[in-house]
Amino acid sequence: MKRKHLGKALALLALVAVVAIGRPAHGQEVCGQLSVFSKILEEAHSERIITIGEVGRQTVLIFSSVGGETWTILLMQPNGRVCVKMSGTGLTTIIPIPYTPPLPSKPS
Repeated sequence: MKRKHLGKALALLALVAVVAIGRPAHGQEVCGQLSVFSKILEEAHSERIITIGEVGRQTVLIFSSVGGETWTILLMQPNGRVCVKMSGTGLTTIIPIPYTPPLPSKPS
């Protein structure tokens, strides 16, 4: 049981470090359960999930604080394992303008 708590504590420490410095050290990944990452991001940085997207069989999850002061991108594998891919500051949301196809021209 102590080993399980130690693993969670190390994952928490690694995630906080990644969010603080922006990315994991070369060759290292910080991975764990989505519920753990969600809780840490909410409590430490007031980040909540704002976007979900699919990349093949993987899911991209983007978290952001309300004003975009901090943000984090997680990648979820099909088996549910979630890894921090990057984080940073100064996220700007751009609202896309819907595409409206041109009207067909009338024959003259």
